[in-house]
Amino acid sequence: MKKSLEDVEEEVEGISKAISKLGASKLDIKKELKPLTDKLEDVEDDVKKAKKSREAISGKVKDVSDTVEDLEKVEDDIKKVASMKSVEDLEENLKDVVSEAKALNRKGVNAVGKIAVKNQRYMKAIYSSLHR
Repeated sequence: MKKSLEDVEEEVEGISKAISKLGASKLDIKKELKPLTDKLEDVEDDVKKAKKSREAISGKVKDVSDTVEDLEKVEDDIKKVASMKSVEDLEENLKDVVSEAKALNRKGVNAVGKIAVKNQRYMKAIYSSLHR
């Protein structure tokens, strides 16, 4: 864009020189072309501002790209988290293990109870035989 502005400026200067060579009029060409030169300078300033704006947008696009990459990592982590099916299977498995533990505990308590009753009978029999 800057090169094309320079080309336009060169053309304006060329036209200015050609008009001054003609000498047909006593107009001040530089004075007449001043508004055009000012407009071209404004266009050059706008081009510089646009370049800064593009750089800022480029930075923001990079930030968005980084955010998307982070979201992909989060998506992978979410896939590693337990699913409802695996949690339900785990719950069912825990219920089975707890039921088996209760049954084993009940069986042990019953066995201890039988032994205690048997021991109590022996104790009564020994006590009775000693105190008769």
